[in-house]
Amino acid sequence: MAGIGGVDGLVTGLDTTEIIDKILELDRQPIYDLQARIKRLTNIKSAYETLEANLLALKIDAQRLYRLDRFISYKVESSNEGIISATASNSAKSGIYTLTVNQLAQNHQISSATFSDPNSTIIGTGSVTIRVGDASPYTINVDSSNNTIESFANAINNAGIGARAVVVNVGGTEPQYKLLISSNETGADQRITIDENLTGGTGLGFGSVSSPVYGTWNGTSEVTSSGTYTGDTDATFTFTVVNGGTVGTDAITLSYTDGGSVSGTITIPSGTEAGTGFDVFGGLKISLGAGAVNSGDTFTVDTTTSTIQAPLNAIVAMGSGAAGTNPIVVENSTNTITSLIPGLTLDLNKADVSSPVTLNVQVDSGDMTQKIQDFVDHFNEVVSFFKDNFSYDKEKGEGGPLFGQNYAMRLSQSIRDQVMGVINGLDQDLDNLSELGIKTLTDGTLSFSQSDVEQKINENPQAVANLFSTSGSTTDSDVKFLFASSATKPSYLLSDDGYDVRITVAASKALLEASSIAAPSESAPLVIDDTNSHFKITLDDKTSADLNIATGSYTSGDDLAAEMERVINADSSLEGSSISVSFVDDGGGNGHFVFKSNTYGSSSVVRFESVDANSIYDSIGITLGTSARGTDVQGTINGEAATGKGQYLTGNDGNEYTDGLQLLVTITPEQLALQGEDQGYVKVSKGVGTRVIEFVNDATDVQSGAITYQKQAIDRQEDSLQDQIDMIEARVAKKRERLVKQFVALESIVAQWQAQEQYLQNAFMNLGGMFGNNKNNNSSSGK
Repeated sequence: MAGIGGVDGLVTGLDTTEIIDKILELDRQPIYDLQARIKRLTNIKSAYETLEANLLALKIDAQRLYRLDRFISYKVESSNEGIISATASNSAKSGIYTLTVNQLAQNHQISSATFSDPNSTIIGTGSVTIRVGDASPYTINVDSSNNTIESFANAINNAGIGARAVVVNVGGTEPQYKLLISSNETGADQRITIDENLTGGTGLGFGSVSSPVYGTWNGTSEVTSSGTYTGDTDATFTFTVVNGGTVGTDAITLSYTDGGSVSGTITIPSGTEAGTGFDVFGGLKISLGAGAVNSGDTFTVDTTTSTIQAPLNAIVAMGSGAAGTNPIVVENSTNTITSLIPGLTLDLNKADVSSPVTLNVQVDSGDMTQKIQDFVDHFNEVVSFFKDNFSYDKEKGEGGPLFGQNYAMRLSQSIRDQVMGVINGLDQDLDNLSELGIKTLTDGTLSFSQSDVEQKINENPQAVANLFSTSGSTTDSDVKFLFASSATKPSYLLSDDGYDVRITVAASKALLEASSIAAPSESAPLVIDDTNSHFKITLDDKTSADLNIATGSYTSGDDLAAEMERVINADSSLEGSSISVSFVDDGGGNGHFVFKSNTYGSSSVVRFESVDANSIYDSIGITLGTSARGTDVQGTINGEAATGKGQYLTGNDGNEYTDGLQLLVTITPEQLALQGEDQGYVKVSKGVGTRVIEFVNDATDVQSGAITYQKQAIDRQEDSLQDQIDMIEARVAKKRERLVKQFVALESIVAQWQAQEQYLQNAFMNLGGMFGNNKNNNSSSGK
């Protein structure tokens, strides 16, 4: 007998499994209908998933259109790439520029004396101080661990001082080695200076300084020269006493020149101790001993340079250079120039004063056209997808997966409206794609005329960009449109003028003014030495290291201000923040220092911090504990609340119209006081690219998107249908069990009948035999 799932008749000979299946087939009929409905729903869901993928692909192309920095592109052609190559950003302007590279920037390189063995020759012990450009000097202590040129080179490389060292073999019949030190950066301000204080060895043998040779000398002071010279070439420096006097008693001024491009003055303040060294140039130092010098006294100092490559700025002349013209000549510390021509990055490859280079900057209409073409192609794929999935096959009597799907049909129409509808609020005639040369065909796809599109781009690239991008315009030059979020509404919905802008507080920088002091001068310089050269500053949200001003006699407040600005801005602890320092003449021989952060807003802070000793504060009129803080811009947009951060004003979250709208407000507090709060209007328009992106985002959002909702609804329907199938299957299973039991019972009854039949048959047979025996017995008796 079969198990519970079947009971093929061993007794009856009936195929009971087939009989039960046929009995249950009618009961299972609703399941087949439900499964067909699930399959239909699965096809619909799959179609929505494909549609979602197509829309996201269209969004990617739209993202290349909706932002100006991604869409508008320029190209630049150089007449000689070997001399100047260039690239253009979206902020470039069309034009033709003629440039001549007079000089390339290069880094400073100096070489030592020659050594026979870089690993055994002892250079001595003591210290070597190295300074690169305006960076703080770095002192390397030399001992047995680093007193060969090879180990000393490693010490330089491990110090991270803006220079690299290498030992080079300069050849000859026997190996000969030099220590080569190179600044990491190019530029005239990246000169390496060396102050060597070694004993007990060969020394490093960088550039030398000879003893002074007196010319006219009526004074009694003895001049001493010293230093390691790293100037560009061997030179003879001539010094002339401009203002004589007694060393230590009077202020003494010397002028100097190397006979070429290097010249300057040195002021030795009254009260300076005899023998104090003063920096001249390239590591050359001089000092005056006790006694007097007379005006007109002269002396010379010969120098031998260690420079093998001078630190140079790149020099570029802008203009044809034709006779009677005045080209603009600019210098740059590197061979990459980004600030000369707006939007252009120039890479200088070769200096050639006889070969002017022409740069032709044009809108890259081909690149922009291709971006639009890609967008149109993907849009047509979306349209074709809808067409295929909305179709109806009369012969088969069935429609595509989305046939009859109302939401899908609304979606199809909506995406067409976003792409081909008029862009309201643009201050231009070009406000829809048909005016660009993109037309709608009878099947709903778009035709694309490359020549028409390129022509429109060449005529007015900004107008084409506005057609696709989020754009804005303002009526006040102190207010600039920067950004609009997906929550920002186009301003035409409310007013043709745009959203009114009112500014109540202008952004400002932190400005700290010191107390008035006697203004430094030639006759009364401000002397900075080891007793008053230290300070520390907090700038914005960063605090500097302990800083040191270069010692010396400052004969003007401007010079000291420039030195403080240099030291502060060179500190790596303040990276990302910078300061401007100036000296203001108060009249009457007095003045005061002004420290201004270059950052706007409440995060802009200037505050001097205490140092352990030898601070500069008393000398420059700084009172510890005082600080300055900037202000954030404040105002409203369209009368709605906005939040200011620095010069940026952004519409608050939840605003009905201006949520996420960001403006750059450059008006100063002084201008605001004169002009008043009313700062004109801002217009906001959202072009095709922006509209498509926002539409796709709304449709495909994983939490609240309409397509997501449709797929979730289908999932729920499928689950409900499957639940119904499971219920029917359960009923069928129970009925099968009941039928199986009934057939089992039938087989049992039949088996019993068969057993009874067999019993009766056997009984009758036995009875028949008994009657037969009696007959035989009777016959025998009769005989």
